[in-house]
Amino acid sequence: MKKITQLAFLLAGLSFSCKKSNSSTSFHLTATIDGKAETFNVNLTATRVGANVFFSGASSATASSDEALLFALIGSSRQPSFTVGSYQDTASSFDVQATYRQTLASQYEAGSPTAGTALSTGTIITNHFTLVITAIDSVSIKGSFSGDYFLDGNPGNAKKTITNGDFYAKFH
Repeated sequence: MKKITQLAFLLAGLSFSCKKSNSSTSFHLTATIDGKAETFNVNLTATRVGANVFFSGASSATASSDEALLFALIGSSRQPSFTVGSYQDTASSFDVQATYRQTLASQYEAGSPTAGTALSTGTIITNHFTLVITAIDSVSIKGSFSGDYFLDGNPGNAKKTITNGDFYAKFH
């Protein structure tokens, strides 16, 4: 799992270093984090790698902000590709992973690995991570997301609740 998350960050890092803001288009990545509306439209990108989909966006183009939001949908032999539908962190046929990077020192994670840790430790996740794809084609992906994100992916640590997540990203 860590290698997949690292791959997502690598792809996101590459896109952050070579893409410009999509602020003049309808492409967007927004969410409400602990009650505060946030926008992550800088360096917004979506990438397909085989059956997997990665997307990310940053909150600012300045070096002083490390805030970013990243997602990964990881297919398997039982879920070889993603279509319109709802994907939750408790499913066994695929993995969903999400990271809210508040700073380089504090990352909050949600998704299948976090749900697996919660299950094995008997920890209750109130709002499981859910990603809904409302449209996907060869050009773009669109949908919504929400869930509880935990510091360092440990469901026993501090939590950020993300609601009203909305995205529309062009594949690069």
